[in-house]
Amino acid sequence: MLTRRNKGSNNPNLIKLKDEYEQVPLGDLDENGKTYKPLRSHGNKREFYFDVHPPLGKMIVSLAGFLAGYNGSFDFESGSKYPEDVNYTFMRIFLASFGAWMAPLSYFTAIELDFSRNSTGPGDSQMSSLFQAHLNGNIFHKNPLELAYDSRFTLKNKGFGGGLLHSHIQTYPKGSEQQQVTCYHHGDENNDWIIKKVREAPPSDNETEVEFIKNKEEVRLLHAKSGRNLHSHRVNAPVTKSQWEVSCYGNDTIGDKNDYWIIEVYDDTYPDTDRIRSLTTTLRLRHSVLALYFSILMAGFMMDHLTSNLKQKTRTIIFGISYVLVIGVFLFFKDIAFGIDYPAKDYKGRKWLSTWNIVD
Repeated sequence: MLTRRNKGSNNPNLIKLKDEYEQVPLGDLDENGKTYKPLRSHGNKREFYFDVHPPLGKMIVSLAGFLAGYNGSFDFESGSKYPEDVNYTFMRIFLASFGAWMAPLSYFTAIELDFSRNSTGPGDSQMSSLFQAHLNGNIFHKNPLELAYDSRFTLKNKGFGGGLLHSHIQTYPKGSEQQQVTCYHHGDENNDWIIKKVREAPPSDNETEVEFIKNKEEVRLLHAKSGRNLHSHRVNAPVTKSQWEVSCYGNDTIGDKNDYWIIEVYDDTYPDTDRIRSLTTTLRLRHSVLALYFSILMAGFMMDHLTSNLKQKTRTIIFGISYVLVIGVFLFFKDIAFGIDYPAKDYKGRKWLSTWNIVD
């Protein structure tokens, strides 16, 4: 146990800028024990005792002593050690259990009395979506259970008090000067996004068929208010310079592959499906193009593993040729990978496969 000790003065009214603490063995009696001396002693010896506090709590303290076998003979003087026959450990655990059970008992009592947890209000956006779903007056019960293409939705950070993915017409003062993307902690139509297919995806054969979003799918997020795409590129972020900037760019028809994101499900309280579910699914968005850097690094580790048994000279030659090829291909296709800023017809010579779709 740690007790507070004011160093340099015996006056408890002085304000101390720095407190020091000293350790007191658990077997020693502190001021809390002295406080309950009369009721433990008098109560357990069946002696009448009057106190200004409500009696129920004191009766519970006496009950703790009775169950622990305390006979009322110990005076609980400050600084004295507990005798062997005083089971102070049981007394403390018994009394602490009442405080521990208070919160769940109060909660379930309120449930039995048909009381609410609370009503929705302006501050509930600070809490998790599952918590908000239990508030009276919320509209979450109107939401579809599973996310489908062309759905309008909001995306909330899982951290405590996490904000909603948000964009507005204001642009970054530096960098790309494109539309800003940030987090916002209050309800606003600028938090709304529409989930779309990538532009290369074939159109659906059935216009009335609902197509649900699944884990690992590549998608495009369209900001509902401005009509621009959630976008990232090789431009330093305005604050964290070590990260790439995230912005909104283009529209439903104009854009590039930097508008594409891969959905990765991190957790779900309902694990028996690969569909994205409202409220229960925890996911992250991985940029599909900028992930190329990680792929190049992984290729290096794999090459190192596969050539580990070869001679050092042979390994050096293989690594040199491989990295020249990788860097050369990357430089040759970098404009296509990171967005074409010129007419697509200028890149017709780089369309090596018929399945590639390079569009204006």
